[in-house]
This record gives sequence, C-alpha cells and structure tokens, in this order.
Amino acid sequence: MQAAEAQLSAARAKADADASTSDKLKRPSPTAGVFVGNHLVLAQKAVETNQSQITAAQQAMEASYKGTGCAPSYHSPKRMSRACRTGRL
Repeated sequence: MQAAEAQLSAARAKADADASTSDKLKRPSPTAGVFVGNHLVLAQKAVETNQSQITAAQQAMEASYKGTGCAPSYHSPKRMSRACRTGRL
C-alpha cells in the first residue's frame, strides 16, 4: 500500500513541475524574437503523460487496498485508521 501511495505522490509532484514549465513557456518571452514552440509542445505532452501516470497510480493504489477493509486516502494518510496506515490488519 505504501509503495502505491509513494508512486502516486511522485507522479503528482512530476505533474506539478511539468505543468509549471508548460505555464511558463506559454507566457510571452521578455526577449523579442525568441520562439519556444517546440518546447511548449513537449511540455504540454509531458503534462498529458503525467495525468495518465496519476490515473494509473491511483488505480494501483486502489487495487493495493482491495480486500483490506481500508479505503485509500488521496489527501492525507492521517485520515486512515492506524491499522490501515501500518498495514497491520
């Protein structure tokens, strides 16, 4: 369960970083004549890929909880019971 949560966290962090890069590339360049078209396309594709990775990580996390009686907590592990957090059911 913890590995699936770590994978989801990593996917979200990468998505945030790539989204930030994409947003920065969308802004006008302070230097006249600078063209970042290809970089913008690559950054947008990275954002799309990251969204797919987040979905896959969420599904993996849900699968890891299946049959445990615990529900995945996407926002805070503190909301889960101690038994679910430690894996001692």
